[in-house]
Amino acid sequence: MYYRQLDALRFVAVTMVLLQHWFSFEFVKTFYLGLQGVLLFFALSGFLITNILLKNKQEVENGTTTNAKVLKTFYFRRTLRIFPIYYLTLIFLYLFSFKGLDGKTIWYALYASNIYTFIHQKWDGIIGPLWSLAVEEQFYLVWPFLILLVPAKRLMYFFIGCILSAPVLRLIAVLIGNTMTSAPEPHISMIVLMPCCIDCFAFGGLLAYILQHKAKYEREIKFLNNNALFATVFIAGLVSVMFRDNYFYYTLFPTLFSFFAILFIYRLVKSFKGITEKLVTNSVVIYLGKISYGLYLYHGPFPFILAILDFTLMKVAPHFSLFSSVNDFPQTLRSVIWIVYLVIISSISYFFIEKPLNKLKEKFAYK
Repeated sequence: MYYRQLDALRFVAVTMVLLQHWFSFEFVKTFYLGLQGVLLFFALSGFLITNILLKNKQEVENGTTTNAKVLKTFYFRRTLRIFPIYYLTLIFLYLFSFKGLDGKTIWYALYASNIYTFIHQKWDGIIGPLWSLAVEEQFYLVWPFLILLVPAKRLMYFFIGCILSAPVLRLIAVLIGNTMTSAPEPHISMIVLMPCCIDCFAFGGLLAYILQHKAKYEREIKFLNNNALFATVFIAGLVSVMFRDNYFYYTLFPTLFSFFAILFIYRLVKSFKGITEKLVTNSVVIYLGKISYGLYLYHGPFPFILAILDFTLMKVAPHFSLFSSVNDFPQTLRSVIWIVYLVIISSISYFFIEKPLNKLKEKFAYK
């Protein structure tokens, strides 16, 4: 089922990431908006993917399909959605001799850049943001098997088990990371490995499960509707992120934030009213949410992409420049201009690559 208003959440998430990486506002650094944007994406993926899998699990139990058919369809559809522009981007960077890929191409080609980042305990330059796409892909590899194989009556316990285990896994990852280099980075260790993010995905899965069994979980639905709870979790999240250099933050913040994320997702699915509804259904916001995959994928290596475009265009118009002409502008102004460029490139990518390939998904419909 397509929830149009969730494209607004994609827009919010990618905006938070862009603010972190392209701007220098103090509040962005204080509240670590980039990480929060990524966690929003994870929780949303957990909700949407689990929603699909639970419906198909029911079909399997009814005898109208099989686990093998569901898995085959799921991976065909995910491949059409995720792989094309990801690998086209890698090929582009490789063909134009992007130095950031030297000795690491195989890590990125295998969606293992997050493991590389963990081993080296440092963000990998302008292509560093691709670590989260590696986490998502690893999630896609294991989650369908788990949802389909865990007995339906045990799924609630499964989701809760994933949520409770994640802080322990993050603590272990931070402790291991601290032994790997003389300058460990706990903010990397706590989040870059897929198991360390499993609570984010599991919270989304839990929400999907509860919404598909509303009659059974009326008390939980009432709990989700509690505005005081929503406000409390939001404020607690803001406070905790301001004091982030401690083990409490490393282990528990993603869990706390993911809980807030599903409360927000629930409200979007349920539909806001009044001015909030107008904001989350605004056509511009929805459109930017639709192209958010391209916005996220291209924003990391974007300076290199622009430089190559400049090099190419200047062969035709020697005095024309997209990149160098704005490179000396104040950061905020330059970043705003870059966002315009990024939206244009992501739109071209969406209409000429992503959308046509997404139409092929109709040939691999769930049965």
